[in-house]
Amino acid sequence: MVTLKNVIATVSSILLNNFPQINIQSTDIKEGFEQPSFYVELDNFKTNLLNKWHKKYKVSIRIYYFPKDTYKNQIELLEMQEILSDLFLKGIWVENTSFFIYKTEDDLDFTVTDGVLQLQFYLNYVQTIEEEDTTELMEELDVNTTINK
Repeated sequence: MVTLKNVIATVSSILLNNFPQINIQSTDIKEGFEQPSFYVELDNFKTNLLNKWHKKYKVSIRIYYFPKDTYKNQIELLEMQEILSDLFLKGIWVENTSFFIYKTEDDLDFTVTDGVLQLQFYLNYVQTIEEEDTTELMEELDVNTTINK
């Protein structure tokens, strides 16, 4: 089963593998952190019952990139936008599973606010509802093997 923790860990791992020199902040702090750095959050989460056996999930991922220089950063932000676009355009393989989550039909949405690059995208996935079988198992079966003519 894929959890939200798996999803956020996978996104963080993709960033770490592609940018080993850039820190990922684990908490949302406004100042006093090393730059450049990333901050990853689940921004929005929706779930719906598709049928008796399946649940559908829609998760909004938001990645913040804090550049080296808060004011002189236009080229750095454009380059980072291109790299992030290539990394997340199709979706993600969830770590420690054989589960691929596709990016939805929504775009990768990039914005720059106060010198910080923000990327938002949505992932959709469906999971089987795991239910315990509470049916009593048969212990003995009597079979009549005589044939009537």
